[in-house]
Amino acid sequence: MARSASLHFSQLLLTAYCGVNGTKMVYFHVLLRLDKADVGYEQIFSDLSESELKVRFLKPYRNAKDLFVGGRIVKASQIASILIVRTKETNEVTRERINTDSLNRISEMNSEPGGMVIISPGSGYDPEDILEEGKDVTVDYVDGPPGSGKVIVWASFVNHPWVVTIVGGLALAGLIALIGLG
Repeated sequence: MARSASLHFSQLLLTAYCGVNGTKMVYFHVLLRLDKADVGYEQIFSDLSESELKVRFLKPYRNAKDLFVGGRIVKASQIASILIVRTKETNEVTRERINTDSLNRISEMNSEPGGMVIISPGSGYDPEDILEEGKDVTVDYVDGPPGSGKVIVWASFVNHPWVVTIVGGLALAGLIALIGLG
């Protein structure tokens, strides 16, 4: 029984590390800058899988639907800028590493003889700081303004093979009747 529980726990850890399909897990973070905001970016989603990114952000964005985030509504029309950042580790771990690296660099600069003394909490606290460790993959997922992914219903109807066949057949029959071959 103990070996079975141990094996099950090991499988859970492996799934958490490698993801379901055996690839290393990656995390997506969505940062927005809104029209009326005087501040920079704000992080609205963090630690999303790719499928969660598609369902929770990309689908509503492409259909110009408002987003419900942290108890408030973000209107798609208010989105001025988007950053989608991919990291190898969670938001918390990534930001801790950014902050630690930043503090180490500050400490090194402060220890140089004759240099200035810098007093700073380090980086990792602003939403866009996650770009120091992550990769901006926005262009891989967003290719237009909100609503750019909407499919016009009549256009999809008109392009249906049955509709094309029926309309083509009627047009041919009309042409034949017009020339008088039938």
